[in-house]
Amino acid sequence: MQTLHRRPSAHAHARLVQRGRLPRPRTGRRRPGTAHLRRTLRARHPRPACAGLRRRAHRLPRPRHARRRACVQRPRPRARDRFRDHHHVHPAGHRTGRHRQRARHPARCRPEHDQLHVPPHQRRRRHLQLHRHARRRALGAPFPRRARHARHARHLAQDACRVPAARPPGAARRRLAPAPGRRAPGRHTHRQRLEGHGDDGKGTAVVGERNAAWDARPLVGVVGLGLIGGSLARRLVGRGAGVVAWNHRPHPYAQAEADGIRCAATLADLVAAGPDVIVLCNPLKAMPDILAALGPLLDAHPAVTLTDVGSVKGMVRDQVEAAGLADRYVGAHPMAGNELSGWGAADPHLYDDALWAVTVTPSTAYERFLAVARLITEDVGNHVIVLDDDTHDRAAALISHMPHVVATAMIDTLVADPDRNIAAALAAGSWRDMTRVALTDPDRTRAMVEEDAENVERLLRDMASRLLAAADLLRDERSRDGAVRGRAQADMLGFFSQGQPFRDYKARQRAIARTERDGAPGAPGAASAASAAAYEERDLRYDMRDWQAGLLASARRGEHVIAFTGPGEARVQLRSAV
Repeated sequence: MQTLHRRPSAHAHARLVQRGRLPRPRTGRRRPGTAHLRRTLRARHPRPACAGLRRRAHRLPRPRHARRRACVQRPRPRARDRFRDHHHVHPAGHRTGRHRQRARHPARCRPEHDQLHVPPHQRRRRHLQLHRHARRRALGAPFPRRARHARHARHLAQDACRVPAARPPGAARRRLAPAPGRRAPGRHTHRQRLEGHGDDGKGTAVVGERNAAWDARPLVGVVGLGLIGGSLARRLVGRGAGVVAWNHRPHPYAQAEADGIRCAATLADLVAAGPDVIVLCNPLKAMPDILAALGPLLDAHPAVTLTDVGSVKGMVRDQVEAAGLADRYVGAHPMAGNELSGWGAADPHLYDDALWAVTVTPSTAYERFLAVARLITEDVGNHVIVLDDDTHDRAAALISHMPHVVATAMIDTLVADPDRNIAAALAAGSWRDMTRVALTDPDRTRAMVEEDAENVERLLRDMASRLLAAADLLRDERSRDGAVRGRAQADMLGFFSQGQPFRDYKARQRAIARTERDGAPGAPGAASAASAAAYEERDLRYDMRDWQAGLLASARRGEHVIAFTGPGEARVQLRSAV
């Protein structure tokens, strides 16, 4: 039986072309005919007869307009034009259901009407949404901010760390700067004097209200945002203190401000912020220039105390005296760090369980010392020992500067060996532990060693004599003379046994650390409680007329100051008795 095809009318053909089921003629106006319709129907793929949800496509592109100021990209489409069906399922322009009419072309849409018009089925929802937003504004709650595109989402993520939290209803507006509890920059309250101490006529008795009553959080100025300065600033901010910082290059400012650190454009801006203590964390080679710039600026701020984190104290104190700032200076050296450098390596946990050496002289005012010591014990959360400059420099050369030279000599020996590749392949834990500090930047290590050259030279010669003596003992152990060989073996055993007290000390430290780790896992404050129980604590009293000697004697007994409880009183732990 032959199938009869009905020739479609002109109106039916036009509707098929308009809905996208039939292509438009390419050139000229062609009248619909049976041949054209047959060719088109044969070339068209059959539509699958299956039920289910229709596939969604990408969002419709929308033109830009000037009515929505919050969005710089394309605006959100209307609800009915939000999605488009795939071309192989439904051709472009086809709609089903209540939205059967063809969508307007983006180039011919009217932005004012198309973007501000709300469809009838969404008017009630929009009204309720505006009502909720009005109530939020009345209560002072934050307005909900939703990302309209990928770039807007990134901007909202960056603004999240800078937008202040909403204040509760009825609360006063909070200042963004300085830190809570501090006075505003440029506003100076009455400075109190700590009666009976330090009135030498040079301004050293003028202290902030924080020294007399330690109830307000400090404002600390940090010069230099490298490994040590950046870690210190981030730790202080994390523990609730205010920090204003300056760096010789502004590249870390964006991340520092995101962490809550106020960044100053110049040293003058840092001093004008009114910090209680300024910590110099810049390289030692830049110290003379920094001190020369700070000298005139600090003349108008007699209450500001100056300290640093350098590993050499004698040379820095000479530079401070040359700049005319000796009356406000208290030296400090945190025993913390690693082989890295720069703001990218800054970590607030670098100061976990760190010990600070605070250096003083007979002319150091007790109020200045107390400002730095309480900054370390209460705001940084570390322990303190008090030393003089010479004692500190000798000890630092022994446990830090000289080991850098020895570790560097070890890796130089490896590099010069013809079998260095095999040796590097066999290197394990002992080599890694002994050469870790040799990975430090060579220029940084050279500057550190040269700044304490006298002490390092003396220690290196003593180390060389000990190594030569050990080499002689190894030679004598191969002697054919039995008496010489016996003495050499006994002396070699004595060489390795001489450091047994230090081994016992490290064994006690490991046992205490294991007790802190396994004592009460998960309980808040368990580690600190276990530490207090493991170390012997006692109250220290020292004479205020000679407080430097009293605190130095405490340090030589292996005691660490954990808190200053009053004039001439402190709480100490016996931690480093070898």
